[in-house]
Amino acid sequence: MFIRRLPEFEHHAPATVAETLDLLARLGSQSRVFAGGTDLFPAMKKREQTPEHLISLKGISSLKGISLDDGGMRIGALATLGDIERSQLVRQHLPMLWHAVQVMASPQIRTLGTIGGNICSAVPSADTAPPLIALQASVKLLGVGSERSVPVEDFFTGPKESVLREDEILTEILIPMPPARGGGVYLKLMRRNAMELALVGVAAYLALDETLTICEEARIALGAVAPTPIRA
Repeated sequence: MFIRRLPEFEHHAPATVAETLDLLARLGSQSRVFAGGTDLFPAMKKREQTPEHLISLKGISSLKGISLDDGGMRIGALATLGDIERSQLVRQHLPMLWHAVQVMASPQIRTLGTIGGNICSAVPSADTAPPLIALQASVKLLGVGSERSVPVEDFFTGPKESVLREDEILTEILIPMPPARGGGVYLKLMRRNAMELALVGVAAYLALDETLTICEEARIALGAVAPTPIRA
């Protein structure tokens, strides 16, 4: 397939979230934010999107990092899939999410692509969405003079559509810590064993009682089977 060069655009590199929001408010629908650009740039080459202004989030250090506190695990929107794959915190406490990033794309793409971008792309086959839904994660959305928290389950509204407004950016993902007797797994059906979109993605979570004989809670989330990732 012939892919053209990127169309012309003006590049902006804000250093803070406040500067980013000011640019979004001023430039409106003709602007797009990006981090890794692994979804946006191919779409621009195919002329599926032709924004006149691109706003890079790469220089905003406050949107990076993975940390654990009393509220749960916080993953910055600019944390790359590779960061999550290499994180011992994620591997130890959220193996379901760790499983998901391991089967995503190629190592090169995982080095560039961010978890925030994977969520905001809002494609039905996004691999991070089912485990985040099963783990009851929420996203923090910031706009000019506004801040809101939205469950990942309610974030998607259709293929490549979400509740994210033009003047907002996703800044972090908050994931409550599963109890010690809870755990889960992400399974992905693909046409081949690697570097492929999901035909079906399944995240399954179970929590047992103290005797480890009774299931107290079960959650199953699915990707690539509906217009949005969904809870079964």
